[in-house]
Amino acid sequence: MPEDNLAAKTVLQAKLISTAIELINSTRNREELGRNGRRYAEENFSIGDIANRKVEFIKRAGCS
Repeated sequence: MPEDNLAAKTVLQAKLISTAIELINSTRNREELGRNGRRYAEENFSIGDIANRKVEFIKRAGCS
């Protein structure tokens, strides 16, 4: 079903609301998602790693 279809939008909104309610009611799931999100951020958004990737990109682009 196309996402611009009103029925599809209604189903997606209902699913979002249902999922949010489940999350509100589950401390365990909230904590697990929080831990997972933090781990992902620490692994992928370290300022040192970002700087190194930028330097490598600039070197490969021949701008150094």
